[in-house]
Amino acid sequence: QVQVAVSAPATASITNGPYMTCSNAAVNIQAAANGPGQWTTTGTGTFGNATATSTTYLPGAGDTGGPVSITWTTNDPDGAGPCAAASATTTINVVPTPIANAGQDVTVCSGSPVQLNGSASGGTAPYGYQWSPATGLSNTSTAAPTATLPGTTTLVLTVTDVNGCSASDEVQVTISQAPVAQANGPYATCGTGPVSISASTNGTGQWSSSGSGTFGDASAPATTYTPGV
Repeated sequence: QVQVAVSAPATASITNGPYMTCSNAAVNIQAAANGPGQWTTTGTGTFGNATATSTTYLPGAGDTGGPVSITWTTNDPDGAGPCAAASATTTINVVPTPIANAGQDVTVCSGSPVQLNGSASGGTAPYGYQWSPATGLSNTSTAAPTATLPGTTTLVLTVTDVNGCSASDEVQVTISQAPVAQANGPYATCGTGPVSISASTNGTGQWSSSGSGTFGDASAPATTYTPGV
C-alpha cells in the first residue's frame, strides 16, 4: 500500500496591470494566487504589505520617469516536492508630480486688493489651478487671482497636471488696518498758555508743528501744546 499526495500547482496572475501612478502617490495593486507568496520590485519603492495579494506600492525617489517592474510569486505548494513556485510580473509607470508655487507671503493695507502670483512647474502641462478658501478671491481657478480679505488668511493653491497628479503650496496674506489720524481742531489759546489737544487714531504716532512751541508729550494722542514766544 502506498500513499500518493497530489498538490495543486502554484498559480499567480496580476489583475488590472500595467499600472500608472504619480510619484507622490501610492497605487493599488492586486494579484490572484492559490497560496501564500510575496511581492518584489525592481524599483526603490515600498509595498504596503509585501505578503498580501491586495496591497499598495508607494514609489521611491528613483522610480520617477520610467516603468518599474513588480512581481507576485506564489510559493511552491509542496516545499521540496516536484511542484514549483509561480510568478506573474507587470509594470507601474511612475509619472512626475507637478510643483505648486503659491508665491511669497504678502502684507498690504486694508482696502487694497492683493495680487496673488501662483505658478506651476514639473509634471506634465497643461495645469489646472484651484485656490482655497474661495472667499474674497476674484477667481479660484486661475494662477493669479486678486484677493480682498480681512485680517490674516492662509490660502492654499493646488495644481493638477494633465495626468491627474497634484501638489499644493500655501501663501499667507496679511491685511493690515490702514492708519487713522484726525487732529480734531482747530484749537485756540491765549498768548503762551498751553492748550489741550486730542487726536483720534488707531495706532501709535507723534505730534509735529509748524510753530516754535512744544508738546507736553509728542507721542501721546491727548496732550498739550504750549506756543513759542
